[in-house]
Amino acid sequence: MRILMAVGVVALLSGCASYVNYSPVAVVGVQSFYSGGSPLQLNESGPIAVGIGPTTAEQESGQRHTFRVYIQNNAAEPITVGPENFAISTDTGKVLAVITPEQLQKEARRRATMIAIGAALQTAGNSMNAANAGYSSGTGSYSGTASAYSSRYGSASGAYSGTYTHSGYDAAAAAQAQASANLQNQATMAVARARMDETLASAKVGAFQRQTILPGASYLSDMTISALPSDAQSVDIRFTAGPTTAQFKWNLSSKP
Repeated sequence: MRILMAVGVVALLSGCASYVNYSPVAVVGVQSFYSGGSPLQLNESGPIAVGIGPTTAEQESGQRHTFRVYIQNNAAEPITVGPENFAISTDTGKVLAVITPEQLQKEARRRATMIAIGAALQTAGNSMNAANAGYSSGTGSYSGTASAYSSRYGSASGAYSGTYTHSGYDAAAAAQAQASANLQNQATMAVARARMDETLASAKVGAFQRQTILPGASYLSDMTISALPSDAQSVDIRFTAGPTTAQFKWNLSSKP
């Protein structure tokens, strides 16, 4: 019951989420346009063309936000780019981090461990309940009257009462409960393993991974950044690689 109540509270709270909306700010040398409703910006002024924008114009407040990054290497030499090539800040002075693949993997392993622990506790509880299923106990009471007759002393009568306890063990009930618990435990572990596999498999989703881009080639990737301050009104992203420095900026507006 407590678990169900907790789930209900989480669902209720998630329904009250607020959002921020991104809109592009004009920057010298940067073209702004929309693609699929997302405000993208493109800088082609240097030997490395860079396009960047939020994956969706509207993203949830207080959460990490995801951007789509496109890099075209028009230089004569290969370039290698990674999270360290981006500097992100807001008008509040808050410096935001690009979430690395290694950090996402670490967080995924932690979530997978918690899933395993939760499943282990649940199966242990099922097994303990099954082990106790064959035992029964209880209390009862008794009362009545009694009489006796003697030729010497005549007749006598009286009332009596009391309580008692009883216990027992039903092997068949215990076996049935254990069989049912085993089936429940197998299902629980199967679900847990599937969730763990999914969690670990998607660990790098949204991560900007280090990539070497050959001359004339391009690289497209998502990039996740740390949560923006709730009072931020704009976000600024600077990309630097070799001789190329590109700046991108968006205004933020709250949306319930």
